[in-house]
Amino acid sequence: LYMLRDDEGSVVGCELTKKAQRKKKVIVFLHFHKAGGTSMLKTLNQHLTPWKPNRNFNPWREYGEENRLIEFWKYNSTELQGYLNELIDNNIDFVSTEWNFFRDPLPKSIVDQMDLITTFRNPYERFRSNVFFEAEEYADHPEDWVNLDFDGHSVRRQCGEGVCKSGKFHVNYNKPNYYVQMMNGLADVPHLKMNNTHLEVAKQRLQEWFKGIFILEQPETFSALGDIIPGYNPNGQGLPKHSRDNSQNKHTIPLSEDEFREENDLDYQLYEFAVDLAKKYRDSRGEHTPKCQTGGIRK
Repeated sequence: LYMLRDDEGSVVGCELTKKAQRKKKVIVFLHFHKAGGTSMLKTLNQHLTPWKPNRNFNPWREYGEENRLIEFWKYNSTELQGYLNELIDNNIDFVSTEWNFFRDPLPKSIVDQMDLITTFRNPYERFRSNVFFEAEEYADHPEDWVNLDFDGHSVRRQCGEGVCKSGKFHVNYNKPNYYVQMMNGLADVPHLKMNNTHLEVAKQRLQEWFKGIFILEQPETFSALGDIIPGYNPNGQGLPKHSRDNSQNKHTIPLSEDEFREENDLDYQLYEFAVDLAKKYRDSRGEHTPKCQTGGIRK
């Protein structure tokens, strides 16, 4: 069962099937590195239909012998509308964007066709986990890892028994204020320093575009998955432990959280804003959720 809302957000009924709901909306998950995203995507995949082919649920498309990442975050409104139509026509429930986000403002007509959701994690804990996941050799001097520039890959081409990579683009999961960069669609610009204007854009997008905000340190926020997955009830336990509690999280780095925060204050402000929004949405669900509802996202 789903709660059905009209254009003004009022509850008009609960008798809506999974298939009908997904025909109306496509889940687009903004995947911040090491913030619980893979666990979230695996949970979605257990119950809903992803785009195929994909890599970690980032959509790819086959072009003959070449597989190419669909960089839909770069699409203009017409191109993005076409891709959303394709997703809906093929009964696709969700896609992920892990390497960047929309840089240009989205028209309301586009936002209304998506359920944008994301997970946040304490910025220091996310960074520490990222170091041990991506570059354990830098664990004793993480400041050197921050100075490196990394590339993602938009193309994989089969080359005999190996894989040839091409079509590179920057990824900034090791840079200061990574959350704010991603929310502005600037994760491919490695040396652009974030400022308060970028922070305000990120806050505005989070508040106006996103229907689901989940906080890794607050398991109760994941009750909202009941709106997305029929019958799903985490019972206050947060995400299933696909990867969240692995050995990476037991290691320390010679960089204190206070030192880290000096270079990442904008990310902390955005994280705290996300925590507040998640609480407001949760409180709102408690006041307005009908009996047929097991959880809730922003109405």
